[in-house]
Amino acid sequence: VSKLALTALDRVEEFMAQAWGGTADKLEKCSLDLVHAINSDRLIIKLPLTFDGIVAMNRLRHRNIPICATACYDRRQAITASALGCNYLAPYLGRMSDLKKNGLTQCLDMQNVITGMR
Repeated sequence: VSKLALTALDRVEEFMAQAWGGTADKLEKCSLDLVHAINSDRLIIKLPLTFDGIVAMNRLRHRNIPICATACYDRRQAITASALGCNYLAPYLGRMSDLKKNGLTQCLDMQNVITGMR
């Protein structure tokens, strides 16, 4: 992963890497392992907006690690990500549509909520 990231960082401004693990502790450890392996201030850690992901995001926020909150399906999750100070939000438009939600409307709602929080 570090070789791929460093190669990519020669060509892009930022590199996102998805952390994995079934608990907040495992997500946090994986995130820290990625940060140490890649060793770049242009690395963004991707974490899911699940209970454990949110706990890990909160811990990493205190270490000033940039975060992309993934698997966002509605405005409540967007509010949570914004309140945590996440740098990016990744709404899952296709999956929202698969769940018979109007994904575009959901994304617009998320944007309106986040804009209103600023």
